[in-house]
Amino acid sequence: MIWGGIVIGGLYALISVGLTIMFGAASNVNLAHGDFMMLGSFGAYWFLTLWGIEPLLSLVLVGFICAGIGALLYLGVFSRLYARELPKSLLETTTLLLTFALFIIVVNGASWAWSTGFVSYSYLTGTVEFLGIHSMLNRLAIPLISVPSLLAIYFLTKKTWWGRGIDCVIENKRAAMIVGVNLRRVYMYCYTLGFGTVGMAGVLYSMSFMFTPFIGLEYTMAAFVVIILGGVGSIMGALVGGLLVGIIESTLVSVLSPALKIPIIYGILIVVLMVRPRGIFGRK
Repeated sequence: MIWGGIVIGGLYALISVGLTIMFGAASNVNLAHGDFMMLGSFGAYWFLTLWGIEPLLSLVLVGFICAGIGALLYLGVFSRLYARELPKSLLETTTLLLTFALFIIVVNGASWAWSTGFVSYSYLTGTVEFLGIHSMLNRLAIPLISVPSLLAIYFLTKKTWWGRGIDCVIENKRAAMIVGVNLRRVYMYCYTLGFGTVGMAGVLYSMSFMFTPFIGLEYTMAAFVVIILGGVGSIMGALVGGLLVGIIESTLVSVLSPALKIPIIYGILIVVLMVRPRGIFGRK
């Protein structure tokens, strides 16, 4: 149960880190976030099927492609919102509506292009004993890639000038502007990083689970639960929150019923909002 929770929790963490950065720094309530995980899964499938590129290699390619899509969406659509200098509440509402439209476009486009059936492929299906636990290699790869990736992102936000810019904007946007932080550049970094990491999460997901064009919304909602639990804008919160949600979900599902997976996730959300609305690492 615990190992299964760590596996799914590592996936949740990698999905959530981009959302928490975009929400925290750029006020983007991205309802289409999980659908780019879905696109990452299909990207890995087609790279393997058409060109024989293994998913561990296409992980990088898909990440760059999704990052490029994020940059284009920022430049073509969202930058116009930020240029209008809307109040934060109105900006969040507007991005929610825009990304809802994006969600509809992506899901229906994927359904038209690839049909609505389940898709899967076989990769790293051997087993290995790790810390006394037998696990398939494709599932072992999820935490072994996602956790170091999040730690690397955390380090970059603390030790590089562009990362500190993101951190400053999350902490206090007005103060960041006063000290000379370029908000447009920070927003570009947020969209690039946010879409790139969720695309990589989709590749890892596709290695172990079946997928369809409709899986995105479930993981978007799970990501919101994770970032609320961990604290909006906190990368370490995405890691800790993802692992906690994964372990709690895996434990309760094994004790109760797999049919209760989604109610369990929303139950976690309700408890967190009642007990600690700003999350574990939330900023005051």
